[in-house]
Amino acid sequence: MENVRRLLGGLRKTAEGEILHGLIDRALQRYRTMDGGSEQAFAGFLRRLLDNYVDKPISDPVTRIKVRVLRQRLAACLPQTSRATRTSERQDDPARHPALAEAARGGAPALAASPSTTSAAYIGDAVQARQPDNAAADTITVDSLPIEATQIRPALNLGFDGLLQSGMATIKHKHGDADGLRNRLIRGIEELVRNQHALDEHLQATTRYLRAIHADRHHLADALEQARCYSLTDELTGLPNRAAFLRQLESEIGRTRRYRFSLALALIDLDDLGAINDRHGRDVGDAVLSSYSREVLSQFRSYDIVARYGNDEFAVLLPNTQREGAMCALEKARQRARDMRIKHLGRPLSLPSFSSVLTFYAPGEKPALWLKRANEALSHAKAQGPRQSVVALQTG
Repeated sequence: MENVRRLLGGLRKTAEGEILHGLIDRALQRYRTMDGGSEQAFAGFLRRLLDNYVDKPISDPVTRIKVRVLRQRLAACLPQTSRATRTSERQDDPARHPALAEAARGGAPALAASPSTTSAAYIGDAVQARQPDNAAADTITVDSLPIEATQIRPALNLGFDGLLQSGMATIKHKHGDADGLRNRLIRGIEELVRNQHALDEHLQATTRYLRAIHADRHHLADALEQARCYSLTDELTGLPNRAAFLRQLESEIGRTRRYRFSLALALIDLDDLGAINDRHGRDVGDAVLSSYSREVLSQFRSYDIVARYGNDEFAVLLPNTQREGAMCALEKARQRARDMRIKHLGRPLSLPSFSSVLTFYAPGEKPALWLKRANEALSHAKAQGPRQSVVALQTG
């Protein structure tokens, strides 16, 4: 009995445990004055009392855990609650035993002094309660959780924010001795809600920022592509500019070296464009250049490379072209320039003529030396007058 008393001492740390301890202690005191035949009756009383307390959903969760542990440690001296022994336990009902019944009645004042009237009334009823058929099962399920948990459980199907709000509302409406703990739980849930809202706003701001970066990247890519095109294209004529022509010249020379095709280069310089600008204005000079790019230089083949090489100078690369074919193409362009007219102040204005030089790539010749040779030949030809047509071959 001393060992039982010592094990029961741990119950006194909670309000409901104190009530249970008082009931069992009174029964032990009565047991000391009885003969040994009452031991089985006391064991049955203690077993039913502990089992009924554990099975009640309104019991205190902390005390319930202590009772479970106590019941396991006393399992050796308590009767098993099987179907076979349950009939004999009915005959050991405390109401049939005067000492245990008096112990149960003696516990009433202690129960009335308890701060939890609901739990006290329950424990008073537990003395004569009958154990259900499944009371031997010790498995903890969701349905055996405290009332707060069973009310929060439906909120699991909601979002995180809704779950926290539902749990906080449930705790706020509960009354009992754990006000301090409940207030701390409420403050913690409110803090979680605030943090969740702040995180949601931060994620939305981050999403907007990433979308803006994505849009800016596309705008930048478009701007770079446009800048690249502008950097390689003459704005007035729409033809490739000098930089683009030099890049393409390198590629064509490499192709010529691999396949041993002939490659012709023609430089075309407009005659007296400066005089037209002085006499009619810069707008007329720009119109002349645009007409040359659209009408005159379009006489070359589609795979010939035509570029604006200077202010009034054009360059044409003619891949896989012999001397006769290149001279014929230049003559067609010259004839088209003679036939073209542009309107100025309501009157037709003839296009200026041009001088040209035709050169061919020599195997092993560097691109810069080839261009230098063509430029020197054109300058020498223009010194002889307008409408010059020169073929410059490699010397030495």
